[in-house]
Amino acid sequence: MIFGKRGDFPMTWRFIIFIAVAWILQILLGLLQIKSFNKKYVELRRKGKVAIGKVKGKLRAGTVVLIAIDDNCNIIQAEKIQGLTVFARLKAMKNLVGENLLKIDPAVLDEFDKLTLLAVEDAINNYRAVTEGGEV
Repeated sequence: MIFGKRGDFPMTWRFIIFIAVAWILQILLGLLQIKSFNKKYVELRRKGKVAIGKVKGKLRAGTVVLIAIDDNCNIIQAEKIQGLTVFARLKAMKNLVGENLLKIDPAVLDEFDKLTLLAVEDAINNYRAVTEGGEV
């Protein structure tokens, strides 16, 4: 018999089942996170152009920013997602609204943590590269 005595369920099989369930749960939660991100991107895209910046965290949380701008590069709406887990959700960055993407007030940037600042800088660089005909 695989399980030894009748009705006995070895600890190894319990552990394997636990790992499989955790893995499936992580996939499902990751898909929900991606769906939420894509929904917000579409919402921002309807308002104008969207600059996207990202910074991968090695041992810390990674950060992705979405910045919607009008035709004059004024920020209409900005969102960021920062975290290590599938539970991270987009949060508004209201202090950027009204700023010009290419001329953001340094005092506003000082309010951000290092990873968010780097992600905003990446969004600006990506926007410049695309507008100059390059690729990201």
